[in-house]
Amino acid sequence: MSPTSRFVNSVILSAGFICASQLYGEQQDLVPYAQEQQGNYELAIEGYLSLIDELEATDGLFSPELIDPLLGLARSHFALKDLEAAEDSAARAQHVQHRNEGVLSLDQLAAVDIKTKIHLLNGVPTRADKQQRFAFYLAERNYGADSLDALPAKYKLIDWYTATGQYFKAQRLLSETIKSFSETEEHALVILPALLRSARLRRLRGIAGQHKHLESALAIVTDNPDIPRERQLEVFLALADAYLVSNRFTDAKKFYQRTWDDMDPTDRYEQFSEPKELALSNTLNESKSNVFSASNASNIRRLRPTSREYRSLEQLYEEQDSDQQKLVLPFQQDDYSVLFNQNSTDPTASKTFKVVGEPFRFVRKQLVDLLPSKLKSDEGLATIAITMSFSVSAEGKTGNIKASSEQASGRLLRTMRKILAKTRFRPRLVEGKPAPTDNVKLTQTFQKPSV
Repeated sequence: MSPTSRFVNSVILSAGFICASQLYGEQQDLVPYAQEQQGNYELAIEGYLSLIDELEATDGLFSPELIDPLLGLARSHFALKDLEAAEDSAARAQHVQHRNEGVLSLDQLAAVDIKTKIHLLNGVPTRADKQQRFAFYLAERNYGADSLDALPAKYKLIDWYTATGQYFKAQRLLSETIKSFSETEEHALVILPALLRSARLRRLRGIAGQHKHLESALAIVTDNPDIPRERQLEVFLALADAYLVSNRFTDAKKFYQRTWDDMDPTDRYEQFSEPKELALSNTLNESKSNVFSASNASNIRRLRPTSREYRSLEQLYEEQDSDQQKLVLPFQQDDYSVLFNQNSTDPTASKTFKVVGEPFRFVRKQLVDLLPSKLKSDEGLATIAITMSFSVSAEGKTGNIKASSEQASGRLLRTMRKILAKTRFRPRLVEGKPAPTDNVKLTQTFQKPSV
C-alpha cells in the first residue's frame, strides 16, 4: 500500500470529514477522497482530475502515485453511472500498475472489481465473469494454487459463481479446496468456510444431504475448542437449518437449542425473533413440480419425465402453461442481475438470463409473460409490490398464505402463493425451542438489482 493510500485510509476512518480543508492542512490533494466518501461525486471528480494533472506534470504519465486518484476517479464516475468514463479511468489505473509492477500485480484487483461492476451494468456479464476469473488467476500465479494465501481469492470466485448460478463451477472449486486442505490436521481449520459454502450451495441446488459437509465442520469444531465462538455458532446454526430443510426435525431442534444456549441476547433476537427464509423445498425437484427450484438455475436443461431426452427451459416453457414454469432463485445473498446458462449446447442460445426480484428472484423473460404490456418494462416492474401474509409452523413450513397487490396480475399472485407454499423458513425460537408464528409478513418487489 502506498503512503498516500495509508494516509487516505486513516482519514476515511476519522469521523465526519468535517471541514475537510482544515483537516488535511497542507494535504489539499486528498480532499477528493473525503468528497467521495461524503457522496459529493461531482466535487470528487473535479478534485481527482486536478490532482492527476498535477502528478502528470511533476512525476510523468506513468507515475505510481497516479493509481489511487485514477481509481477514485473511476469509483466516482461509476457512482454517477458514467460507465464509459469509469471504465477508462479504471483501465488506465490498471495500465499504470502494469508499467510499474508487472502484468501479474495483485494491486490491480481494485481496478478489476470496478470493471466487473461496469460490465454488469453495461449488460455484458460474460466480460464481468472473465474479470472475476482473471482475479483468481492473479492470486494463483502470485501465491501458488495450493497456498493458504490464495484462499480468499478462491472463496471470492466461488461466491461469484454461486451468485450468478454457475453452481457446478462453484462446487468443483469447493471440492478441490476441501480435498486439498483436509489431508493435514493443521489445515483442517481453514476449510470451515468451504464446508459452510458447500452446504449452502447444495441447498440452493436443491440437493439432499447438505448436512453431511456440516457434520464434518462440526467434527472440526469439536476437535478444536479454541475456534472463535462466532465460527462455532455459525456451524451449529447452519447444521440446524440443514437438518430442518432435510426434514430431520429432531436433529434440527437439538442444534437450534445448542445455538440458542451459546448466543448472547442480542444475537438471539437477530436470528430467532421471527422466521427467516431458508430455501425452496426439495419437493420442487420432482418432475411434476409447479415451480423450478434454484437447483435448476445452473442446470437450464431438464430431463423429460418419460424419456432420456433433454429439452431446453425455453422449449418446456413454450410447451406447458406459463404458470407452471418459473425459474426462481430464493433469497440470494447478492445484488447481481444475471444468471449464467451453463449447460446449453445451442450455440445460438443466450449465455445468460436477466433476473429480477426481491426476496425471490425470477428470470425476467418468464416473469414479464405474467404481466400486462404496461408493466413489462423495468419501470413498470418497479411499480409492483406484492404483500404476502402467512403462518410458519415449528417445522418451518408455510400455511394460510394470502397475497395481494394493486398492480400485479392474478397469474402472478397465484405464482407467488405457489412459491411461498414450497418455501421453508427457519422457525422462531422461544427459549431455544422452535415455535409456530402467525401473520408473518413478506413483500415481494421487482426492482432491478444494482449490478
